[in-house]
This record gives sequence, structure tokens and C-alpha cells, in this order.
Amino acid sequence: MTKTRSQAVAGPNDEELENSEQQAGPVQSDVGSITMSNIDMTTLLSTLQQSQHQFYQEVLREVRSSTPVMSANASASFLTTAPANFSGCTSKFCGGSTESLESFIDAIEAYKSCLNISDDNALRGLTMLLTETAAVWWQGIKANCKTWDEALLKLRSAFGERRPPFRIYQDLFALSQGDE
Repeated sequence: MTKTRSQAVAGPNDEELENSEQQAGPVQSDVGSITMSNIDMTTLLSTLQQSQHQFYQEVLREVRSSTPVMSANASASFLTTAPANFSGCTSKFCGGSTESLESFIDAIEAYKSCLNISDDNALRGLTMLLTETAAVWWQGIKANCKTWDEALLKLRSAFGERRPPFRIYQDLFALSQGDE
């Protein structure tokens, strides 16, 4: 059966493909004038695949050789270029009598340690973690705090657990005077 031009451009239909697979004879195309057997066609396709594979291997080798390799230290420093701070920390302290200052300090120390926050950044970022009474107190004394340890000491002395007077007396009387 003869084909129309649109059928010839569209290619073979399913029935024609089945018929051509069953025949081991030469393959003919209406589009061009090439005639070859199925074995020749298979050989041609496998040769093309091998040459493409070799070409892609060469391209891959070329790309790998031209790309600089980063060491483990360089890649780690690349990932941590931004200075860490307390902006993602969810622990807050308001200075209320029902809050535990020590658990707050433990939480921010752990956060600081995990993110490798420097003492200077931690000192500047403490403002983000204090609210209400503690925030007002911090605004008044932060100019006098030069180190992170000093800030924690002042925080403990201002909001830490108060010992009752009788405990203080017991501790004082338990001390012995030295030989002077």
C-alpha cells in the first residue's frame, strides 16, 4: 500500500514495525535510499554507542582534571563563613522569680557551643535572649561588661538563686581563720 506524504514523514506505524521485525531481509525506507540488513543496522548502532561512550568518558576526564579539588578543611571553612549568633536560639529569660537562671544559662551555653559562637558575638547577642525585667537590667549594665564570663557572673548575681540569711551565717561560721 502506498503512503501519503504525511504518513511517510510520520514514520512507520505499529503494523509496519511488526512486519519489518519479522523479516530478516534488507530494510528499506521511503525517505532515503539506504538499504541495509538488520544485522548491519545492529552493528552500526552498537558502534555509535561505543563511540559516544568513549567521547563522554573523555569529556568527563577533562572536566574532572580542570576542576580544583577542595580539601576537607577548605570545604568545612567554606560552609561556616557566616558568623554564628543567637538569632535562632529559642531560650529566653525574663528575670521572673519562677524562672530558673541556671537552666537558661545551661541552654544558651549548649547552643553557643554547638554553633561555635564566639564570646564577642555571644556578648552582643545576649540582648536577643533577655526580655522584660532582665532586658531592662541588661541595657543598664551592658556597657560595663567586657567579656562573656563577666556577663554570666553579673547575670547570676542579679537574678541567681538567693540563699536565705541563715545559710549565709552557717557558711561564715564554718570558715576557719588562717594562721596570721
